[in-house]
Amino acid sequence: MAKFAAQGVVARYGAAVGTSLPTPALDTFTDIGQIVSISGPSITKGQIEVTTFDDAAKTFLSDLSEPGTLDFTILLDTALTDHGVLFGDVSAQGRTRNFQLELPDTGALTTPTEINFVGEVLSWSPSFEQGSAISVELSVQVSGAVSQTARA
Repeated sequence: MAKFAAQGVVARYGAAVGTSLPTPALDTFTDIGQIVSISGPSITKGQIEVTTFDDAAKTFLSDLSEPGTLDFTILLDTALTDHGVLFGDVSAQGRTRNFQLELPDTGALTTPTEINFVGEVLSWSPSFEQGSAISVELSVQVSGAVSQTARA
């Protein structure tokens, strides 16, 4: 079984914005620089309780999945265009775009795994601590299905 280090994961955002976005294959992506950590997207399957008086225990039906959020921390560099774009996104109402994660899992193969989804930047939270670099925690609300293309 293969194992891969997180070092080398690349997060990107798409150039297109709005409610009618191209498929990820047709969008142009920009790498997000100086990422320290990434978490998500955290997908959770919903459930609908359908228990009746006739049941001996609670019963459930599957509901739609909730795609959750992608949360990441960057070391802020105001000279980087990508940091300015993400800051602008959190200030703009309803600005959705494609996002992509590329995993460093190629090994001897040529195509890495990609995780693609549509999202909107919900939060931009800078941190200024004595003895530390200025960092920003960002949260992207994922909207719709998350797709994953396997490495080849």
